[in-house]
Amino acid sequence: LQLLSGTRANAVGDLLGFGIIINFFLLFVHLFVTSWIAIYKFCAWLHCVIKEQQRYSETDFTPRGAIFFALIPIIFPVYHYMIFNDLLARQKEALGQNSLESAQLPGWMLKAIPFLGFTIQIGWFLGLFVAKGLFAARVLSIILSIVLLVCYIKVIKAITANTIALNSLATNDGPTDIPDTAASYEPNND
Repeated sequence: LQLLSGTRANAVGDLLGFGIIINFFLLFVHLFVTSWIAIYKFCAWLHCVIKEQQRYSETDFTPRGAIFFALIPIIFPVYHYMIFNDLLARQKEALGQNSLESAQLPGWMLKAIPFLGFTIQIGWFLGLFVAKGLFAARVLSIILSIVLLVCYIKVIKAITANTIALNSLATNDGPTDIPDTAASYEPNND
């Protein structure tokens, strides 16, 4: 009877271990797929917004160049800051020339992107490789990741609002009164 109950406990333990492995595998696949979708969407947005901005003013980055720089590992937060800063400055200039207000951000928000990006990467590195038992570094990195995500969302919303304002100028610049040439045509009966 003891041999039978020992086998049952081992089977439950093996099944539980297998379930944990499957759970972590599915979590990893979910995070991996979600991350790649987010990266793709960000790159598509970045390409589109820079291409739109080039209709109104010259930018420091080409659409493909910006995507390349935005994907460089480790130092990408600095490039994100530079790209966003350039876009916001060019948009503010273009909107100002048309007597329109550009979307405003708090002064610290744009500067927080490279700082938080580096801090989070260092925290994950310390938490995963250097001090595997350092749970606080991982928790702090998650909290800072949420703050960074909020900064990205607000900056992207401001840039998108400015782009929409610029695009509304382009649609309003067309002629509003098209002369009716057919009505003014009088046939000559000579």
